[in-house]
Amino acid sequence: MSKESRTSFVNRVMGLNLGATQGKYSYCNDTKKQVLFSLDLSNGEDSDLILSPNWAPKGYAHSLKHIDKVINEGYELFIFKTRTRQNNKGQTVADGFEPSIEKRELVVDGDEFRAVPLEVSYEIFEKSFREKVNQSSTSSAELRRKRLKTATLKPKKRMVLTAVYDRNPDVVAEVLYNAKGICGGCSSLAPFDRKSDGSPYLEVHHKKPLAKGGDDSVVNAIALCPNCHRKAHYG
Repeated sequence: MSKESRTSFVNRVMGLNLGATQGKYSYCNDTKKQVLFSLDLSNGEDSDLILSPNWAPKGYAHSLKHIDKVINEGYELFIFKTRTRQNNKGQTVADGFEPSIEKRELVVDGDEFRAVPLEVSYEIFEKSFREKVNQSSTSSAELRRKRLKTATLKPKKRMVLTAVYDRNPDVVAEVLYNAKGICGGCSSLAPFDRKSDGSPYLEVHHKKPLAKGGDDSVVNAIALCPNCHRKAHYG
């Protein structure tokens, strides 16, 4: 948490000149077309709630105007993470903040509003993660173990965007039928049976990926065991 005051921080990152930020959930710069909301981590580390009608009426009404700018005027939405606590009078008071902002995407949930992490493609996310694993593998074991001692045990969640093809179920059924429970890669029997219907567990793989223009056809597909399927993708 920062030693910089909340008001000073908001003024600095938003280019404003506010005298105080008390009682407000959001701040706006019309020149930059940007809105900044506080995201209270006291609602839960994974909370994305930025505005609720259950909160102070004046603050809610004030921030609804900023929500409208995001929805109808294309303003960018940013958040900074804060914490609050109850004082001995039962009042909610500020309890620190993180001095950084993060661009988010607005989600309308009835009368409540949420700021969810921006979506990235699953492929980009996986590629980035594999690169980080490679970097960790090539670093010294001593440094890696030192990082592990202080690493968080609860990973953060983020939204990912996945492209899904509307595949022909007849292709899958026919390829599995023709395989007779035998992997088309290693010629071994399926490693186990499906719990749902007792059929041999094989996965249908497109020889030329659909993403590269391959046909969703029986000719372009093969039934593989999980090991051979992973080998086809990553081997």
